[in-house]
Amino acid sequence: MPKDDEIIVATPPNDGPPVDCVWMFVSRDEQGRENVCGSLMGYLGTQPMITGNPRTLELMTTLAREMRKQLPPDRTMHLLKFTNREEVENW
Repeated sequence: MPKDDEIIVATPPNDGPPVDCVWMFVSRDEQGRENVCGSLMGYLGTQPMITGNPRTLELMTTLAREMRKQLPPDRTMHLLKFTNREEVENW
């Protein structure tokens, strides 16, 4: 278990293509208000359902379809795709 001030870095291999788009799942209510959907991910707690990897998107889509069944009836789930890439920093 990490200490409070300890940062643990995992460095799995980069196995996806260059990230030229990002997909994000949101829920939308009848008034058009949205929120990013999240899922429990181990000790990280709830994390947003956002990915730039097409294979991960397939897994998240399956999860999102199951999550939709548990949303209140006044909400819908949407998959958004963002494609305007701008590299802001490089270090």
